[in-house]
Amino acid sequence: MVDGRGTCTDEVPSQVWEEAYLCSLLRSQQSLPALPSVKFIPSHPMAFDDVLITLADRYFWDGSKLGTRREERAESSHMNILVSTLADYFEANFRPDNAVAFFSRFIDRDPLL
Repeated sequence: MVDGRGTCTDEVPSQVWEEAYLCSLLRSQQSLPALPSVKFIPSHPMAFDDVLITLADRYFWDGSKLGTRREERAESSHMNILVSTLADYFEANFRPDNAVAFFSRFIDRDPLL
């Protein structure tokens, strides 16, 4: 990690890099005006879908920690940037079957999905 003076104090854990990358993937899909504090915008590799789905699956229940839109409640596990961006992404790319396959794994724990 880096302190306020720019001095590296500890090695950055891989989980922090994964969360940062997932956030940048989600933010790159947002319409303008984009969310504030974009650290970096990833290029869109050929495996964009696979990377996005894999990371979204891994951090799904931490989605509210990654951010919420202004009209969404911060404690909501079913309405946050991760869920709403994925839903918008599947809709924009005409992939309802993929959306159902992805979200159906989480319905038992949160029926509001």
